[in-house]
Amino acid sequence: MTRASSIVQRSRPPRRGRPRTYDVVGPVCESGDFLAKDRSFVGLREGDLLLVRDAGAYGMVMASNYNSRPRPAEVMVKGGRHYLTRPRETIEDVIGREEVPDFLANSAGG
Repeated sequence: MTRASSIVQRSRPPRRGRPRTYDVVGPVCESGDFLAKDRSFVGLREGDLLLVRDAGAYGMVMASNYNSRPRPAEVMVKGGRHYLTRPRETIEDVIGREEVPDFLANSAGG
């Protein structure tokens, strides 16, 4: 899991109100698929962006196409600028090189 300071809420304009406690999970939501537990955010809503400064195993080094999920874009940030270092994958990128063996393609279940 990431340390407390490595996940930042990026609401514009900044939200007001009482903080609520959230668990931050990955898109597959396996039983151990947590980026952070018990983090405090103000006015967090579905679709809001969270900046994850240190993704650990969620970074490109350990990324995979588990469950045929395309990998996210990779962006490097320096100062006030950002640089796309690897574009987001599409589903075609994930399955485009797959081949179905003849015995499966030409059979009806068997």
